[in-house]
Amino acid sequence: MNGLYALLLLMPSAALAQDPTNWNVEADRFSYNQAIWEGYGFQSYSFVMDKRCYGCARFFPARVVIEDGRLMAVLDPETDEPLESTFPEDEVELLLRQIRAGYFESIEGVFSVVERAIQNNITTTHPGDKVSTLFVEYDASYGFPARLHVESYGGIDSYGREYFATHGSFGISVSEFEYTF
Repeated sequence: MNGLYALLLLMPSAALAQDPTNWNVEADRFSYNQAIWEGYGFQSYSFVMDKRCYGCARFFPARVVIEDGRLMAVLDPETDEPLESTFPEDEVELLLRQIRAGYFESIEGVFSVVERAIQNNITTTHPGDKVSTLFVEYDASYGFPARLHVESYGGIDSYGREYFATHGSFGISVSEFEYTF
């Protein structure tokens, strides 16, 4: 017991409780990294995207291919075959609905997710869902959001009343980034 007490005393307080998101710092980090990304001017690239969502329909990791700034393909990250060709027939329609609904985004789309989270954080008073926590890890070379986690608690309705919803959270990871000119 004494050893555990000593260990707890040596641990920094941040390890025991997470600090709330500093929205001004997140906005600055966002702007800095977006400028790095935009400075490269990538129009054709690919990456593996994986999303995890509390309470969402099933989501499939995929290699997203962007050409001339447009989504061109969603591929199985292991075989590079069209993702829908690798799924059982009863799951293909769900996958195709997800593709049409924009579940697979460009890097610019991932930046938009971060920007909306910052703009709609819990310290704002305009109507809409509110983000209570945002964690973003940016790629050190190209500046894109490599990992992000967003948590929401509810929001403010059009009459200015606060509402609460079942805890909502999601995460996105971007890996295996490759570009072409």
